[in-house]
Amino acid sequence: MNWRSNLLLSAVLLITSMGVLGVGERKLEIQRYPDEPMQLTDLRISGESVKDRIAQLSSNADNKWSLDGVRFNDTEDWYKRVSFTYKNVSDKPVRGVRAFLFFKAANGKTFMVQLTSLSDLWKNALQPGEEVELILSDIELAKMLPAIQEQGVDLNSCAVSFSLDTAIYGEKLWWDRGHLLHPDPTQPNKWIPVNEP
Repeated sequence: MNWRSNLLLSAVLLITSMGVLGVGERKLEIQRYPDEPMQLTDLRISGESVKDRIAQLSSNADNKWSLDGVRFNDTEDWYKRVSFTYKNVSDKPVRGVRAFLFFKAANGKTFMVQLTSLSDLWKNALQPGEEVELILSDIELAKMLPAIQEQGVDLNSCAVSFSLDTAIYGEKLWWDRGHLLHPDPTQPNKWIPVNEP
């Protein structure tokens, strides 16, 4: 092998090691809540399951919230290729979910984008034991991009976290971050824990 070949090989190795191809270690944090009615059965990024790599990072004894995390190697814009599969482990049909990806920039600003269910749960409720897949749709991301770009934020440089905030059982009962809620009979558009009068 002559010196030109050696030089070319060295250059290729250097470029790859510097990450010019965009592959690098990524991290996703997952917020967990007590009495979750939906169980995460799979987490895929760019088609690869990373669920078995999820580990607990911290927990709060007061509110029983906890934080999980997973590390993986992928290219930029990986959050566009993320997929969460959840099973209904409650005893009630679920007619909707609210789940979000949160992007925290270095300047402290946080942007959130709602994930989309691949099934219309309001028309076809998710029965106990059934699963649903949640993804980040281009439409939801496009809604947030103007605000994100206005701040000069690159989503690939943000810390990313996920939260399944709400499972909707119907018009009068929700689970939200560890609490069962129902409409406040005295104040329109206000929801309160079911154990409150």
